[in-house]
Amino acid sequence: MFIIEKNSMELMLPITDEEIRQLYHENWQTLFLPVKSAHCLCARIDNFDFRTKLPVKVQVQEMNLLAWLLEQLAQRQRNIFREKIITSKMCPGEMINLALQLFPEAAGGKERKGAMPQYTGKNLYDLTC
Repeated sequence: MFIIEKNSMELMLPITDEEIRQLYHENWQTLFLPVKSAHCLCARIDNFDFRTKLPVKVQVQEMNLLAWLLEQLAQRQRNIFREKIITSKMCPGEMINLALQLFPEAAGGKERKGAMPQYTGKNLYDLTC
């Protein structure tokens, strides 16, 4: 479960593209600017809260992508991911790439063969190899 707060609005992530469009049309466009100005109120994988592993301010879009990716993982995969992040602080983009490196199939990539999907900060909606 992920909950972020920006501009006095709390969002539970991940949200769908349709929900993003609806918020955008309700004059919440600033939620989706590529600016690290949101606060992470909750970042939990199963029962592990890894909010302390994240920076104080985050981008809504990156957190949404991270939440979506982690939803794609099986319990065993989430445990492996959790073990990898437990020892250090990371930006959401780094966590996204770690998840993609460990489990490229989560974004539709092939498991451990050839080029792997990677998040660059500019390809938020296209994680192809």
